[in-house]
Amino acid sequence: MNEVLFETLGVVVTPWKIVGYVGVFTFAGRWVVQVYASHRRQAPTVPRAFWYMSLTGSLLLLSYFILGRHPVEPVSGADRRVQPAARRPLRARGRGLMLVAIGAYVRALLAEAGRHVARHRWRYVAAWAAAAVVTPVLMAHDATWLAAVQAWGGEWLGAARVLSTIGRFENSSLSFAAALAALGLLLASDRLRRAAIACLMAGLVAGVLVNVARPALGRARPHVPVAPGFYGPTLQSGLDGMPSGHASSNVASAVAVTMVVPALAPPLAVYAAGVCWSRLQLNRHYPSDILWGIVLGGSVGVAVGAAARDLNGGRTRADPSRSNGRS
Repeated sequence: MNEVLFETLGVVVTPWKIVGYVGVFTFAGRWVVQVYASHRRQAPTVPRAFWYMSLTGSLLLLSYFILGRHPVEPVSGADRRVQPAARRPLRARGRGLMLVAIGAYVRALLAEAGRHVARHRWRYVAAWAAAAVVTPVLMAHDATWLAAVQAWGGEWLGAARVLSTIGRFENSSLSFAAALAALGLLLASDRLRRAAIACLMAGLVAGVLVNVARPALGRARPHVPVAPGFYGPTLQSGLDGMPSGHASSNVASAVAVTMVVPALAPPLAVYAAGVCWSRLQLNRHYPSDILWGIVLGGSVGVAVGAAARDLNGGRTRADPSRSNGRS
């Protein structure tokens, strides 16, 4: 699956890359399907095909990230050849060379993120275990606390709708990444360009994991006229509440960017908190759904952000010889 099929614009294409490309187009194409279905019915609609494409695209991308990129493999000679290219500034010196540089950096970023998770796995396990302990208590009061939030913010429905719309992946992680990349090119800031890639990859990975978890759990959303609970595995619309996709992708991108550019932490924290609130205010999620969106997104954001920060600093912990001058 890693043999070279052909090369174009300096990009080597392998079967695993084709799997990744198909996954990206399938995952992104679900929005086209939703827009078309909503246009036909003249009302907001989430067709069953949307969830099939979400699950298929997520599984293809997850397979590509795990099997095609080998994100947690030990550092080999091949990795050491990639890492210097990943550390070089991402400057535009021709479209083909720029694509190669970005591709090398993304590979190194995912590999280092995987190693970060492996090194700190017990911290991740502890965080997820703590969330699991809190969840039953939170779920017992989900309806009460949700009603309290909605009563408090009843006069801010317009703001909630705006934040919820902006908080969708294509309007948040993707747009923020494009803005950071443009600003990085304008200011000739390699750090901002790397933060842009970290923002996009963190949001994408979190989105993939969410779209695998939600159909498996089948958590009923608060506005669906069924008894609260879990009905998974299912692809039925409205039974996809946990974890919150808005919370996970926005928290993942915000945390990843913050770890590369700490000065952006305050506005990103306020924005991510606002998106989480909007989903409660609009009756789209229970508080426990938001909690698990934050936990999942935060985990992805820390891993990707730490990897981007280490690569941005010119070394990774996986290659200690570079920190003491040995070749």
